[in-house]
Amino acid sequence: MRVLMLSADAKILEIGSGVYIRMREYADLVDELHVVVLCGKKSGVELHGGNLHIYPTNSEKKIGRLSDAYKISAGIIQQRAMSATDSLITSQDPFELGMVCMRLKKRFALKLQLQVHTDFLNPFFAAESIKNRARVMMARYTMRHADGIRVVSERIKKSLIDSDFKIDQEKIFVLPVFVDVEAAHVAEPIDLHSRFPHFKKIILIASRLTREKQIVWACEAMKSLVEQHPELGVIILGDGPERAALEKFPFVRVMGWAANVVPYMKGADLFLNTSLYEGYGRTLIEAAAAGVPIITTDVGIAHEVIEDEKNGTVIAVGDESALLVGIAGYLFGGKYFEKKSIEPISKIKYLQDYLGAWQACFR
Repeated sequence: MRVLMLSADAKILEIGSGVYIRMREYADLVDELHVVVLCGKKSGVELHGGNLHIYPTNSEKKIGRLSDAYKISAGIIQQRAMSATDSLITSQDPFELGMVCMRLKKRFALKLQLQVHTDFLNPFFAAESIKNRARVMMARYTMRHADGIRVVSERIKKSLIDSDFKIDQEKIFVLPVFVDVEAAHVAEPIDLHSRFPHFKKIILIASRLTREKQIVWACEAMKSLVEQHPELGVIILGDGPERAALEKFPFVRVMGWAANVVPYMKGADLFLNTSLYEGYGRTLIEAAAAGVPIITTDVGIAHEVIEDEKNGTVIAVGDESALLVGIAGYLFGGKYFEKKSIEPISKIKYLQDYLGAWQACFR
């Protein structure tokens, strides 16, 4: 099998990065893996190693990345003489990338797999922006013509089935994001209390600092709790456009991105996720494996991770009262907490399933 993948993750161009290593693992599953990366000017050079081939668009303007990706992809298909019998196009989203892949599918009659990592049928997604509403319309078009649809959670699968998209359920393949649970179990904790001795109780957040993550909302809500408990602090791992707003809270420290969040989770007293929507929720798995209490909005795999309030609490999106009650209960009220045993999935099994999702497109 030969696979052509379109992605917007520029870290694929960094040899040794986590996502590059994943591409190397995926390439080992097939005869050839060609990855076209939509990126800006001077983002990187072509990388060729064995059967893995990576091509940056290095586009002059952001608006030109889609057309550049189409041209590069068409050239690869023609040069490698790809055909519907042995070749597959896969897009890492059903939106703009999905539209490019649809054009390629129509022109070259190749099989098409769309990957869905976001719960885009959640009403909060469309309400966020005109751009997101347009993306829902794009997905409605692209997904009807896909030969296979890989979703990262049962929640997304259900939302697709319940929608009016009229998608054949047989095309939907649920394959979560791989999390190395065994590595999380043995990770050494980072002593956050020593780093921030003025914080006696520490809440950890690991996220992109964007509006849909609702972190500014959560910190505004916590101001009243901090007045009662000035020893409470919030440590944030991540970055994004809302960083400056978050750094204005005196009880918040933004540390930027961390390669591995689990050691920080093990050094915290509580893990918090307040997203409006999530397709999956990798950090919830990591927090459960780290053995830290969790408070999360009802998004992604929340109910698959939180077990009967034993290891955490699931609250409604935007429920300020439930948020504060939950935090106070775990940190100051002696609320019951029990670590949940997270069953590890072997990397070999995961990669077999990943290949199976590609192979399903030919059936």
